Amino acid sequence: MNVQPHSQGAHERTAGKMWVLTVLALSFAVVVAGVLVALPHYQVAHASSATLTVVPKSGSYSAQAGIVTKGQHFAAGETVKVYWNYTGPETGVLEATATADATKGAFTAKFQIPLNPSGTYTIAGVGQTSGSVATDTFQLLPQLYSIPEAGATGSSFTIYGNAFASGETVNIYSNYTGPGTGTLLGTATGDTNGSFTVKVALPAGTIPGSLIITGVGQSSNTTASFSFVVYQPTLTLAPLSGSAGTLLTMTAYGFQKNEKINIFWNNGSTPVLVGKTDSNVYGYMPPTTYTVPDATVPGTYPVKAVGQTSGTTVTTNFTAVSSSSSVGQTSTRSFTAPVTLDTSWGNYGFDPAQDRQNPLENTLNSSNAGSLNLKWTGSMGKNFQGSPVYANGTIYAVSITGTLNAFDATSGTLKWKVNSKTNFKNLAAPVVDPATGMVFFGTIGYESSGIPSPLYALDAQTGTLKWSMILAWNVYGPPTVASNTLYVGTARGPYTTQLYALDEITGNIHWQFTANGSVWGAIAVDTSTSTAVAFISNPGSVVTAFDTTSGAVKCQATIANSSSSSEAGSGIAISNGYVYLNGKNGNLYKLKESDCSSIWTTYIGVQPTGQGNIASPAIDSKDTIVFAGAMDNNLNAVDISSGNILWKKNIGLIYGSPVVANGVVYLATLGGKRIYAINATAKTTLFNYLTGGLIYSSPIVVNGWLYCGSTDGKLYAFGL
Repeated sequence: MNVQPHSQGAHERTAGKMWVLTVLALSFAVVVAGVLVALPHYQVAHASSATLTVVPKSGSYSAQAGIVTKGQHFAAGETVKVYWNYTGPETGVLEATATADATKGAFTAKFQIPLNPSGTYTIAGVGQTSGSVATDTFQLLPQLYSIPEAGATGSSFTIYGNAFASGETVNIYSNYTGPGTGTLLGTATGDTNGSFTVKVALPAGTIPGSLIITGVGQSSNTTASFSFVVYQPTLTLAPLSGSAGTLLTMTAYGFQKNEKINIFWNNGSTPVLVGKTDSNVYGYMPPTTYTVPDATVPGTYPVKAVGQTSGTTVTTNFTAVSSSSSVGQTSTRSFTAPVTLDTSWGNYGFDPAQDRQNPLENTLNSSNAGSLNLKWTGSMGKNFQGSPVYANGTIYAVSITGTLNAFDATSGTLKWKVNSKTNFKNLAAPVVDPATGMVFFGTIGYESSGIPSPLYALDAQTGTLKWSMILAWNVYGPPTVASNTLYVGTARGPYTTQLYALDEITGNIHWQFTANGSVWGAIAVDTSTSTAVAFISNPGSVVTAFDTTSGAVKCQATIANSSSSSEAGSGIAISNGYVYLNGKNGNLYKLKESDCSSIWTTYIGVQPTGQGNIASPAIDSKDTIVFAGAMDNNLNAVDISSGNILWKKNIGLIYGSPVVANGVVYLATLGGKRIYAINATAKTTLFNYLTGGLIYSSPIVVNGWLYCGSTDGKLYAFGL
């Protein structure tokens, strides 16, 4: 009788428990839902479709190097914070803040690589509204460099290391190729970020040239290397020949810093003068002059430089000629022989104004440019990045290793080549003056920061050296020749440099200007107003106009946000009293030459995440349109009066400068590897040719021929 009530009670108790469990479950669900809503942002990352891409994926630490982050599928218009070394909520270092766009919730943010020990770090983008978290990784590698970057055997220099393992010992070797190899130069210990400094010296007997120096982490086994330039002791003379009374300009490197150098004439026992290297540790003797004695008769005279401290000795011969000999007549061309007159493209930008137009082209036009065919290719060596020039039936171009090549313009036959034997780079164009029969080119001793580097003057027909001079820093941009004067800018990053005006025939310095920054591009000269114009990069960031006779500054104009301390840059173009510059900030500028005042500024575009525009502008012969390439893949045609953009053509990344001739614009694309001919008014493609490499080269068009280089190691020549 008690069974039924017991079973019923048990059922009621069971039902009650189920009800309680149900309530608890519902309550728990509510709590969980609330917790999910309130969870920190990172907890919902995997439920989001947000993505983050880091470019590059790895790299050595550098205070100037950057990391680009690209996010997608965040909430429209939300703020996204980008963190370095992110491991979860409330972690990481905030490096950048961006706003997602309204269409794809996309953003791009760039920040400098943080200084940390080497390793793999997580970078996160955290949406501040959606809570979305997306991550990617970056592998931080160690860095090694020196100050200075060049010197003579036996010289001391300081090595700097960053981003090795925290507190580890780092051994410094020269010629290291793997464990158990190389010569130990020194040992250092990294701090908490794997950073250190150590002073070392080049061992006696080190062979001049490029010396690879490597730091090897003894616990992390990571390595970092750099190239140190060991100078071959060198004494240059400008000129190498002349009569009695000739002013000799001498420069030298390969000595010790702050060293006095005795200069001896014709094996004399008493120095005729005492030069001195500067204090920048490069062992560089700036231009020092000596006048050839009046009683000097024709013959060969040794000029010897002897370091008073190092004992380093180097001799260069000067050839004395009779006063009746013409020093200025450097070419062996016979001007009584029949000569076919043709158009020269002597400067990088055609003429001293560097306007990159050939108003005399009467063979190629918009009707027949599409019929261009490859006629020949010339071998320029791997990774050729320079640009050609032309005069008197010869194409001149300099390889990346500093070898000047002279090709027959129609057959492609190599006439001659001259190796500078420095292994210093050249990334620009030479310059040739058909009036004097001379050709010139500069070198880049150390691309990133600049060291004293030679400039060469040669006979344009034979390649015979006429004179050379070691300039204070890299000759990154192409020289300019105008009215027997050579204008040369130098580059070394965000530091003071020199701009030179040199006598074309003798190499003597007319004047020099100390610039607050680097000159990366071509200097333009208006011979009608005796004005030279250069763009000086940061920290100056100014367009500067000089009097070509005295070097006095006529006027200056600041170009905001258009500087670069470590990259190439646009050269200046002058046309009809106005100055044009393609800025790093994506702006095309027109200034008045006489006072540097602004006429207009037009934004044409720039690569969003890379370096700014580099291509120099080209002006059509009617002085109505400026053509400018941008790093956003567009060729721009801009009205020269108003600054309005007439048309754009998306064609690919444009690094080299365009040229306009007879209604056609010629240009090349970097990654596209193609050389183009574009109708200047209709913007239609008339011709394109695929090369085998990237194209940094700027094309030239002259006498019915199109010439352009490529990193596939070829100089291309096209004709009808």
